[in-house]
Amino acid sequence: MFSLPAAELAGVFIEIYFYGLNSISFAFCLHSLLTTGGRRRRRDEINWIMLIIGCILFFVASLDIFVAFARCLQAFVFYNGPGGPTAVFSELENWTTLTLSFTTLFLTVSGDGVLIYRCWIVYNRSWKVVVPSILVWLTAVVSMILILQFQASLQAAGTVTSSKLVLPNRIFWVASIIQNLLTTTLIVERIRRVDRENSKFSALTTDGQKTSDLRKVMRRIIESGLLYTLSVIATFITYTCGSNSLYVTSKAVSDNFLVFLSCVI
Repeated sequence: MFSLPAAELAGVFIEIYFYGLNSISFAFCLHSLLTTGGRRRRRDEINWIMLIIGCILFFVASLDIFVAFARCLQAFVFYNGPGGPTAVFSELENWTTLTLSFTTLFLTVSGDGVLIYRCWIVYNRSWKVVVPSILVWLTAVVSMILILQFQASLQAAGTVTSSKLVLPNRIFWVASIIQNLLTTTLIVERIRRVDRENSKFSALTTDGQKTSDLRKVMRRIIESGLLYTLSVIATFITYTCGSNSLYVTSKAVSDNFLVFLSCVI
């Protein structure tokens, strides 16, 4: 099993790796939102909601990197007290620990919310389709608030698997898994139906096979959604087992979602 300092360092390494992928995905996301047909979009053509949300999520992901690095400096360089780095990483009420918990949870619930918004748009703004997803998402939001509240009130040193945090954390990650599976399935099913209707009128290529950009979009959403969902499941398993590997898998979750989000946008 990872020691706590080793798990923290591994988590930072994984986060930096995925942050590079996120930067590239974010650049493509901006290109898609700001340009069309080889020209810049006019102000009234820009989806300002998705642009603002995308920039906020990328800023929060960047903040997470800087705070994680600051905490490693604090633990391995500046702290000379008893317990060593483990003592620093065990201070759950410390501002760096609270900030990192907030950024991870915020990225997850915000990304889930964007996914629901996209599902709502795909189904022609039909509320009845997304009501189950919204209810599950609200459960995750309430769990996030409880997690941060409990963590800030803890006085004794420990880890995020401390007994007071177990129930809200489990609810949060289960809600995230259910919401993403449900909403992604709805989006893919809608795209599949539209593609099937369009295929009746599409022309055949020279090799006799039908081509469809919608199928490419559907495949990308499925692949990126599967990657993200597997990361969430891994986080839930490591949390349930009480393993310090949680600090690695949780970083993969928050960063993988930005890649997934760029595909959805």
